[in-house]
Amino acid sequence: MSDIALDTLLDELSSFSLPTPSIALAKSKENERLEQADVNQYILNKSKTLIEAGLAAIQDLSTYAVQSQNPDEVAALAELMSATTRAIEALNKSNLVDRKAERDKELKEMDIKSRKELMELQNQQPGTTNTNILIASREDIMSKLFGDKRPILTVDATSVNK
Repeated sequence: MSDIALDTLLDELSSFSLPTPSIALAKSKENERLEQADVNQYILNKSKTLIEAGLAAIQDLSTYAVQSQNPDEVAALAELMSATTRAIEALNKSNLVDRKAERDKELKEMDIKSRKELMELQNQQPGTTNTNILIASREDIMSKLFGDKRPILTVDATSVNK
């Protein structure tokens, strides 16, 4: 090999570095504090990143695994698809739990509001409970309903057969 080709090769090899920005990023954020209020957003962001990386890897590996037909590569692709699917399902379950909690909160607020309105209505109409008892005969009730102007008809078995 000539010296120029060797120098070019050495320059290329010396300028090459492994992609490790994620390790450096993780070490730089090691001392950073995570507040309780930010935990949910942090989990959502990391889940999104993980799912997107998994989907991108599936797209990249699927054509390669199908073309090579190597059982190990197909198994790795299947495992990657399974892991990405589980991550999506976990994120969806978290979303459903959050929605259910919000719905339950709204229903409880509506229940409290309706009970409060019922109590206000009951307080506005005092004395609505009536414990009076009326003891009367049929004739007394008919005379109160229709007055004494109409005669009260009595039906018995002999008058029905006529």
